[in-house]
Amino acid sequence: YIGLIRHHKDKHYPVLLFVSHIDEMNGIVAMETGITFGAATTLTAIEDYIQNIIDQHVNDHKYNSLRTFIQVLHEFAALQLKNMVTIGGCIASAWSNSDVIPLFCALGGIVQLASSGPERIIIADDEVILSVTLRLLNKDQYTYSIKQSRCDFDTAIISMSALVTLDEERKTLKDLKVFLGNILPSVYFARNLSEKLTGKCCETSLTSDALSCLQDDFLVVERLSKEKLGLM
Repeated sequence: YIGLIRHHKDKHYPVLLFVSHIDEMNGIVAMETGITFGAATTLTAIEDYIQNIIDQHVNDHKYNSLRTFIQVLHEFAALQLKNMVTIGGCIASAWSNSDVIPLFCALGGIVQLASSGPERIIIADDEVILSVTLRLLNKDQYTYSIKQSRCDFDTAIISMSALVTLDEERKTLKDLKVFLGNILPSVYFARNLSEKLTGKCCETSLTSDALSCLQDDFLVVERLSKEKLGLM
């Protein structure tokens, strides 16, 4: 990713650190509510670890977020790239066409930073990503991720990740979070779609309602794109 940023954004890095042998940035820790990956953990190592967990918990619903994540990793890139790309690099690069970031946003992923300054939510130039935590699901939560690309292992033309929370009777949308990638310089939260469908009954009209709300979100995206290009 540093190579890409140097090429596309003309960035200069006077000091480069090789972090693959730093234990604190390579461990994987499983918890009751999620799994924490050291920032220097490669996508191949994560994929192997998650696949092992899925094989051990075939029918356990709370691991469905891992099943979605491993599907994203399968389509991410060829093996030689996944052997080198790290989860911290995926997050720090902040590419809008990232396959990983929309899913982490939908799941409420946690990024732990090392900093000499106060607590913050935006990564500063002198801060380091230590780890990334992927949340597991509750019994009434469902997640889905999809991307449209020109060919296998290609970057996404558009990508979408969603987290759906149903009520106890599984008849009503209790909460909905939908994130879209590669339509703006950063991942876009489909706020109109997410907010207007929350509280709706799960019936056949929900699909047409979702399409109508999504059209409104795309109007917002079009306006933001024009503002970015200075056309408004």
